[in-house]
Amino acid sequence: ESQEYSEAIISTIHEPMVVLNKDFTIKSANKSFYKKFHVNKEQTEGIRLFDLGNKQWNIPKLRKALNEILSKNRSFENFEVTHTFPGIGRKAMLLNAHLIVQKTHHEQLILLAIADVTEVKRLAIAFQLKERAEELSKANKFLVRQNKEKEKRAAELIIANRELKFQNKEKVIRENTNRKLKIAMQLAEEAVKAKQQFLSNMSHEIRTPMNAII
Repeated sequence: ESQEYSEAIISTIHEPMVVLNKDFTIKSANKSFYKKFHVNKEQTEGIRLFDLGNKQWNIPKLRKALNEILSKNRSFENFEVTHTFPGIGRKAMLLNAHLIVQKTHHEQLILLAIADVTEVKRLAIAFQLKERAEELSKANKFLVRQNKEKEKRAAELIIANRELKFQNKEKVIRENTNRKLKIAMQLAEEAVKAKQQFLSNMSHEIRTPMNAII
């Protein structure tokens, strides 16, 4: 009666679930398990989990985890397994397993619940990719703005450089003009001095004969 009660509870659970004995032979499974993995009761009960179907459940890390339940008397939760199953494709699953001991026969049993999180992971990856795409888009816009600012700055520098060259050219012209003007002024001053000297000499020469006559 107790076993029937337990099996009735297991059968109503929405997630796929199997009951294993200490040899990992399947004692029972619920309808969700049969539906999810495309098997039936006759193909499942009395078969070792690792030999089920074409041995698709013979997953090394799952075997190790289940062995530790018996050897170390402990359970595991949210144990992630990703595997490709015939007919249903690649699935990501979270497994929860607990060791129980039947009071009547003192038999060790393992309750193994299986949650299919394939769609959840797909949506999570899609969300992460979307977030990443948005981040890349923002980064790209930022880089475009930076490039525009750099181009603007480069254009400003080109204009400033041209203005500087023009100013330098004007400075050179002014310096050349000033130098030529200075030379011209020096020549003019020298001409004036020469003229004055000439007039002074002429005046002296004219006065000397005149003095002799007087």
